[in-house]
Amino acid sequence: MARYAKDMVFLLAGLRTGAGLVIDGKLHRGFANASGEIGALPVLGWIRAQEHLSAANGEAGGEAGDVFAAARGGDKAALAAVRRYVKDLALGASALVLTLDPQMVVVGGGFSRSADVLIEPLKRELDRWCIRTPEVRMSALGDEAVVLGAVRLALDDVEDRVLDGRSPLVSHL
Repeated sequence: MARYAKDMVFLLAGLRTGAGLVIDGKLHRGFANASGEIGALPVLGWIRAQEHLSAANGEAGGEAGDVFAAARGGDKAALAAVRRYVKDLALGASALVLTLDPQMVVVGGGFSRSADVLIEPLKRELDRWCIRTPEVRMSALGDEAVVLGAVRLALDDVEDRVLDGRSPLVSHL
C-alpha cells in the first residue's frame, strides 16, 4: 500500500502514540535519531490520548478494543471517546503533514485494526488543519509494525556494515 509513497508520515496508534517520517522512501531519523518525536510536546496530548478510550470504559476496566467495538455499534459515549482520541492524534499528525507534505499518512499499531471507526474521523480532523490532506490508510502490518520496523533497521545496519567493510566478517574473508 505505502510502497509507492516516497514521502509518508507513519502514526503509531496504540497503547503508545508515536510517529515516523519517511522521506524519499527512507526513514528519516534526524541528527540525534529523534525525528518524528512530536508527541514529546505535552500540549499535543499524545501522551494521554489513549486515556480517552480508557475513560470510556469507566469502572468496567475494559480495553480500547471494547470502546472501538461499542463505537462500531453506534454507542454515543464510545463514539465521543473515539472522536476525542482522534482529535489528539490529528493535531500532531497535522503538524507533521504541514511540515513534510507527504503523499500518505499511514496509521499502524494495535488500534489500526479499528480502521473502520478511525480513518474517517482522522481525515475530517486533518482536513480542518492541513492545507492539503494526503491519503490516509491503515497499515496492513497492524500491531506488528514496530517489531518488523526494528528488524528492518537491524538488517539495514548489518547490510551497511558488511558493504562498508566495517564488519569483522569482511576482514576475515
